[in-house]
Amino acid sequence: MLAPQENVLAALQVDLSAELRFATGWVVLTPERILACDPGAAAWRAWPLSGGLALRLQDHGGVGTLELQAPDARLAFWRFTLGNHPQALRLVQRFEQAVDRGLVAGAAPQEADEPTCPLCHTPLPPDTEECPACARAILKFCHEIDELETEADRSLRAAMSKIFREEPDVREVIKLKEIYEIGRAHV
Repeated sequence: MLAPQENVLAALQVDLSAELRFATGWVVLTPERILACDPGAAAWRAWPLSGGLALRLQDHGGVGTLELQAPDARLAFWRFTLGNHPQALRLVQRFEQAVDRGLVAGAAPQEADEPTCPLCHTPLPPDTEECPACARAILKFCHEIDELETEADRSLRAAMSKIFREEPDVREVIKLKEIYEIGRAHV
């Protein structure tokens, strides 16, 4: 896979096939080329780095897509769940740095003096300790948690309403209400 003296600048483990089925594959960036082993495939493909190549990163509906584009065509694409989004951001940033700096075979990657995120290794914006890539991922999870909590609250209110509407025995109402509230406190 790697040639002698070839170093990995960044790697992305993709976890979805082109058909959006869970499968593992890899996209690897070196100073000389981009290597990829598509999910479910055994063979590696390679594209030499050149000024005409571009990596495009997008996400939609919880699925990230990384596209390798030449000036006139899409050469390849890979899909992944958003848990791998920080790795994808890092790969794109390292790709852009390699192209901008004109890294060539045998050249050592230049390490940036700027601080990086300890989780995804994305360079941090000046005068901040918060990683925008990780913050976006965390914010998305927070929204999902909020939606789940809202749905759970609706279910609890519906169950409580049903108890008070349909149960004629007051003692049974009090007992069921306590059970629901104990269950809610432990969630």
